[in-house]
Amino acid sequence: MTQDERWQSQYDQMMEFMKTNHRRPSKHRIEEHNMLNWFKSNKKQIAKGDYPPDRLKKFNRLLKIADKYRRMKYHGSGDHLLHLGADLRQLSRLTGVSFGVIQKL
Repeated sequence: MTQDERWQSQYDQMMEFMKTNHRRPSKHRIEEHNMLNWFKSNKKQIAKGDYPPDRLKKFNRLLKIADKYRRMKYHGSGDHLLHLGADLRQLSRLTGVSFGVIQKL
């Protein structure tokens, strides 16, 4: 299996997990550690600027879904919308891609 095939397999597994379970992988469940570590590792690579552009677009879709299931301290306050906007702005700063372009992805 090539690196691209393995990345795609992990991506598909993570997307399917979040669509099925309506949450992110948990650090408290051993069986979900591989997905969580893959997710965190990719976020770190993006932060370093060490990420292939073809994967970035797909990973942005994954981030949007993951943001829907982000744990928040105060539920029902509307803060979740602020978190999503902040994450997209941070992604824009880290990748050098404009905020407007990221919103359209």
